[in-house]
Amino acid sequence: MVVAGGANLTNNCEVWGDLWARDYVVSTRAAKNSDLVGGDTTVRSGNLSTDKATSFGGSLSVGGLLTGWAFRDTDVAGTICAEGHVNDIMMGRTYVPCTSFVEFAQRGFPEITLVPSDWTAEGFTIKSKDGASSWAQDVQATWDISDKQIANYTAQPCYMSGTYAKNPITLTATPTVYDLTSCDFKIDSGVDIRVKADTAIFANSFSFNNQVNFISDDGEQHNVWLIVPVGATGNLATNTHFTMAPPLAAFFYGANSVSISNNSANRGQIYGKSLNISNNLDIEHVPIGVPGVDLGSTGLDVTSSGFNVEVISKREQQQG
Repeated sequence: MVVAGGANLTNNCEVWGDLWARDYVVSTRAAKNSDLVGGDTTVRSGNLSTDKATSFGGSLSVGGLLTGWAFRDTDVAGTICAEGHVNDIMMGRTYVPCTSFVEFAQRGFPEITLVPSDWTAEGFTIKSKDGASSWAQDVQATWDISDKQIANYTAQPCYMSGTYAKNPITLTATPTVYDLTSCDFKIDSGVDIRVKADTAIFANSFSFNNQVNFISDDGEQHNVWLIVPVGATGNLATNTHFTMAPPLAAFFYGANSVSISNNSANRGQIYGKSLNISNNLDIEHVPIGVPGVDLGSTGLDVTSSGFNVEVISKREQQQG
């Protein structure tokens, strides 16, 4: 996880890999039975503060000070380097000033729009909201909507409710981009979407509420893109038990904002101009990318980190 600012880790928050924060890391999470950060923790220019005893599964590299009264009771599996400390550190542990850091360069937020040729070049079929060969047609082909609700769905093909039908929606086995940018995509109340191939949905907004699950229908890995593109007026939001079940991986993009809350489990990447995450999010980072879009490299200083960086494709980005 890379944070171009500070990281506040609270409640049940855990980072399973490495954590890099530019300005500071503050932990108020009281737990030593599992690691707050499973890998290495780096604070490039500020302090690391632990207000409650916790544990780190790797090394600590801190450009500022080690602070917090609970740091003396915190476990660190690896080495420690820092500029100094304010409170006591762990008995028997020592540290030295850091001599080098992994560096990350901040990039502008990527501007993503639907460019059909980028997707068709990768073998995708483009489908519209309704009519022949459309999202509505694919949904109705497998979703057993009750007779009294079919008129409601036909009138609003971007709205799906568990009250309409109890069986899952199973999408096509052909890689498909659904252009739903003219409508607000909303799913409520216990709807499963089963995916058979790589699938992208562009919409003016996304809202997922109350037990919405994306599942691989054939048990194979497929990618899912949920994109609110530049020019849209809405946001992307999940609330209460949203799951992108393995082996699926998803790319979430909100040109305005992304909000994820209340027990969500995701694999993939999340890009939001404004990003709000709360209450038990589990996310496994899986690099996916977007056809025709340059999301940039990790920005690593390859001279000090030993990483090789390769740009696969390019598109202009907003400067920031």
